Amino acid sequence: MASSASRSFLVALFLALIGLAAAASPGLRGPESANAQLIEQFTTQLPAKLHVGDFSHGDQDNPLDGQAADANPAAGGTVGYCVFLDISGLAPLGPNNGFTVSNGSVQDSDFFSAGTPSSVDDIYCVTVFAGSTVDPDTGFGKMVVTWNYTDGTLNHTLDLEIELFAVKLIGKRGAVGGAAEVCTMNWDPDILTGSVSNDGTLPDAVDDVTLGDPTPSNPAHPDWIIDDTGATWSGGPGTITKLGQFRKAPDGREWCMTFATDKAVDDLKVSLLFDAVYNRATNSDDQPHAPFTLVNVVESPPELRHVTPTGQLAASQDSNENVIGSRHYVCIVPSDADDLVEVDDINFSGNGPTTTDLQIFHDGDANYPNFPGVVDGTICLGWISTAPGEQFLDLHMTVVGGLNPGVYFVDWDSDNDNNDDDDDTDGPSNGALIIQWNVIDKTEISTSNDPDNVDAFLTYTRSTRNLQFNIGDGTFFAGDIDLNELVFGSHTGATGHIDALLDGVLLTARITSQCGYFLVKDVNANPALKTLTGKSVQGRFDVDLGPDALDGLYDGLTITTTNDPACNPTSILRVEVDATYPGPIGSATGLLHSTEWVEFDFNFSPAFKTPRVAWAGTTVTTVFALGGNCDAFLPQTVYFTRSGGQSGTFVPNGQVSVTGPDSAQGKLDPDTCSISAGYHSEEQGEVDIFVAFSANPYAQIAHPIFFLAFEDVTLTSSPELVVSQRGDLTADVRGWFTGNNPSGNPARVTDDGRALPLDRWVLPDDWDRLRGASEFRPSWANSAPMPLLNVTFFMENEGTRNNFQTGVKDGGNGWFLLDLTESSLNVNPFNGKPSVLGSVDKPRIITDLTDNDGVATVDLFGDLNLSYEGCEINEATGNPHCGIDDLVGVTNYYAVAEYPGDVGKYPPAKSNLSETRYFWAGYKEVTVQDTGLPYQKYVVAHLKDRDGFCDALSFNNTLGQRVRFLLDSGTGIAIEAKDIPSGIAVDGRDAWATTFDTQDAFGNAINVELAKTVLFEDECQAWIRVSSSLLKPLNVLAIFDAPPSDVPGDIRITGSVCSGDSVTVTNFDDHLVSLAGFGLRSRGSDITNPEGHLDLIGHLAPGESKTFLGGEPNGWQFEGDTTFNDSAEYARLVWNEIELSYAPCFGTVTNTPVSLPLKRDAEGEIWIDTVVEFGAVDQVPLSAGWNLLAHGGDPVNVGEAFHGHEGQVGAVYAWDSATGRWERHLMTAPAYANSFNQFEPGVVYWVEVKEPFTLYLGK
Repeated sequence: MASSASRSFLVALFLALIGLAAAASPGLRGPESANAQLIEQFTTQLPAKLHVGDFSHGDQDNPLDGQAADANPAAGGTVGYCVFLDISGLAPLGPNNGFTVSNGSVQDSDFFSAGTPSSVDDIYCVTVFAGSTVDPDTGFGKMVVTWNYTDGTLNHTLDLEIELFAVKLIGKRGAVGGAAEVCTMNWDPDILTGSVSNDGTLPDAVDDVTLGDPTPSNPAHPDWIIDDTGATWSGGPGTITKLGQFRKAPDGREWCMTFATDKAVDDLKVSLLFDAVYNRATNSDDQPHAPFTLVNVVESPPELRHVTPTGQLAASQDSNENVIGSRHYVCIVPSDADDLVEVDDINFSGNGPTTTDLQIFHDGDANYPNFPGVVDGTICLGWISTAPGEQFLDLHMTVVGGLNPGVYFVDWDSDNDNNDDDDDTDGPSNGALIIQWNVIDKTEISTSNDPDNVDAFLTYTRSTRNLQFNIGDGTFFAGDIDLNELVFGSHTGATGHIDALLDGVLLTARITSQCGYFLVKDVNANPALKTLTGKSVQGRFDVDLGPDALDGLYDGLTITTTNDPACNPTSILRVEVDATYPGPIGSATGLLHSTEWVEFDFNFSPAFKTPRVAWAGTTVTTVFALGGNCDAFLPQTVYFTRSGGQSGTFVPNGQVSVTGPDSAQGKLDPDTCSISAGYHSEEQGEVDIFVAFSANPYAQIAHPIFFLAFEDVTLTSSPELVVSQRGDLTADVRGWFTGNNPSGNPARVTDDGRALPLDRWVLPDDWDRLRGASEFRPSWANSAPMPLLNVTFFMENEGTRNNFQTGVKDGGNGWFLLDLTESSLNVNPFNGKPSVLGSVDKPRIITDLTDNDGVATVDLFGDLNLSYEGCEINEATGNPHCGIDDLVGVTNYYAVAEYPGDVGKYPPAKSNLSETRYFWAGYKEVTVQDTGLPYQKYVVAHLKDRDGFCDALSFNNTLGQRVRFLLDSGTGIAIEAKDIPSGIAVDGRDAWATTFDTQDAFGNAINVELAKTVLFEDECQAWIRVSSSLLKPLNVLAIFDAPPSDVPGDIRITGSVCSGDSVTVTNFDDHLVSLAGFGLRSRGSDITNPEGHLDLIGHLAPGESKTFLGGEPNGWQFEGDTTFNDSAEYARLVWNEIELSYAPCFGTVTNTPVSLPLKRDAEGEIWIDTVVEFGAVDQVPLSAGWNLLAHGGDPVNVGEAFHGHEGQVGAVYAWDSATGRWERHLMTAPAYANSFNQFEPGVVYWVEVKEPFTLYLGK
């Protein structure tokens, strides 16, 4: 048996602290009041994302109003975020049917009951209004919708997090004659669309923004609006010219628009009118928004700008990564048709790149590009380089018209202002425009857009895809295959070798096999589409087909087999991709770099004979669905039949009519192309369901079902645990059925008396034998998909109350801890009776749901109804005095499995007994330790809690506890007590002190100035110093209070600053309080992770406060570098797991009243009697003046020797013959001023005495 508990159990212990983050009525928490979430999640969770300031459900008549919540599932269904109850005994807490919202507000709530007295079928719904608090940098945040409810004993909370976002407009300064740009930030194409584009027809459009004419002269404005009402023009009103709109590279999620003006202007207001569309099937939730930004257009000398693949002007000095042979464009902004640039005016420099086929033209000229982001008439250049490297460009331009005609030197930063909005002249030393030219190094076909994800590369490989048969049209389909062509290249620049993803490579993708064809967005599916061409954009495929053809945004490649008659289980689908240099390279044009390929073959898994497994007494739903278009099959009847002689019956479900126990029929749902039928059996056995169309009854799909009865329940538990260590209790449930074939298993009678037949199949054990070789039944799961059911865990002799004094020790100890899947807490579900000694927060009966392996698990916690049977008797009190590894409890567990649904004729199954033995890991002891003076001793109390630690992390702690010391016989008095607060009676015969820690949670020594010699690491201590001038034995009685100790003072949280990552606590009591034993808690990363924890340290005088910083570097456990890092954080102040204060990041601090005294544990008080022996001494009378002192005993600390007489001594000197100087110890001087600190034997000292006294030194 280990001598102490592992720290890991403390981590796991907090898994039971459920619902801490936002309780409606914060109270006692921790294992004493822990409870699982009885409901795991909201039933209705959409919309999962909201724009700030939106209603979750808009009103049909007025989008600016929120819709009322509706919990009635009839008619149009529920409205709102809803919770459907399936547990009895639950009720909401507080107004609004129990709903609260953080970073938002409740719009409306509703409740529906089916009319039954139970809450099993109740529904609660809420509609909400999103708040506006988001991160100012990212524009993202979250809102939490909470349902507060009670089970009649404990309060619970259920949280639903909704992502919030805010669309912003980001404007870029423009230049007169050039383009100004405005782009969205956080645009979501799945739920947003332009307001004008949203024309009210259904389904609602998304991601459609109209540019039109956004100027104020257009009263029927589009989605974009440019308003100069509040703007300041230079030299009178100017003209605004729209240029265009585009999707922002690289992924095209954001929208941008560009415009130009003929004069400088400040504060042009650019707005975007858009709607948030949360449900495309209705207009009721379309909610309008109109963010804006202010844009300036300035007078600027002509400068060079790159043109991006999307036809926009780039702000950067460096170009995109061009492949050699492609054409790169730059424009001079501003410039117009009258300005002049000749070839001799243009200066190219740099090693490597060439300038081939240089073009000088005006934007919009015939046979030249008309870039959407460039003002018509602007002078632009285009050329090709046939060699890689970095190229630099600047030029001279003659401005003919305008206000300042003349010859200008033009580069990227002609006015040396670094092209930013400050007024500094801090441009680069070389303002030339930089153009990158690259060679192709390699190409890859990948399933990922991420070029670093090498695991996704498929080039020159064959992969296998699962193929399914579509009974509707007789074709096979394998779903869509999404691929990406990645083009990697490089060049050598000023800083060395540079790798890049390339622009401008010509790409051709071909499907060379008969099977498969390409899908392109907004292009009708066509099995003949076998070839796609395009260009690379940032190293990916930009397809030259459809409305978004060559739009400068990468698309990827999508291949499908759906409705392709050429695809079958023997097909090989081959995709080839050519990567070609554009333009002339050397003597070649259209130089092919590489052709990659990837192939796919298919694994056909027949849809029939893939079994489902269910428990007897349940209903299994068989779903039949068609892929692709099912219109041709809608008139036909779908027949469901089962084999004759098999048990059970079809049951109506609203989709089929039952024509007998062995048959049902109906028609496909046109919206889903599917139909389902329910089948119920209260007998074990194999049932074969067949599905066919009326037009072809011989083409059938088979759906076998294995209905199981219980084989057995095997229970295992952790054999040995420290009393407060989290343990495991696992029940493995097996089932059996008789099938169409014998299994060879023998008949047997179970331990609980059930007779099981010959040749039954036992699951999950026999699954592999049933399946056979995996290649013959690849559609079967690798292991038996065991159906779920409830298993209830019990402890033997649960109602027997153990008693150390009377010797009763056979009662079960501890309780079951929760891990979120349990139900029927502390209630026997078979008779509805609770346990005798347990409670809902400490359940001693618990029900858990099995997983897909047939396994149910709960955790064990032993610290309740302990027997203390292995502990010594404390003679003074009769209580158990436990030490490390003492046995304190033995519990035998068993489990019972009950059938779900209709119980039918089969009885429940009971498990074996499984024993767990619980051991103590702490101690309470007393030692006597030397002080250095023979007539003074330390009497030290040593404590570790039952977990084996000294901290404030759990309950029944020993940290911050008061220890009393009675000097009940002998001579002597207590003269000092530590730690404070402490006290000594006037006669010195009664004292008390507060325990302190000797090691922090990370193994670092603390309180080193107080700590005495420890018995084991990480123990608590308290001590007194006793003195006896007569040197006679002294009897000291140490009294350890029964745990848990009462809260020592009124300490509360008074400041929680999430932005500052700190918590402040204040002492509201009238006396000094030690913070030892108090702890701070913070929200865990999720419901299954522990709370963060910080042991507090220090002391607070009345009214005094202390601030504690967050993060592991400041002592927090289970946290990272920070603790309070988002709006959902909270701080809890606890004492022995009792919550004293609860402080959310946003909200009011809640202080919990605590009734004292606390209920004591059965461990009780411990009294330890200790005899203090004093040694022999020399009595040395000292007179006023200089005294000669010779010491012959052991070394003695000078301060210890003169303890109590410090004011009567001035200095001590000793001659050091080795150094030839006087060494000194000045009583009132700081330590660094003294050259020695203790009396050594054989050394002669001179002592300056101010008043006479007698010095006692050990012999």
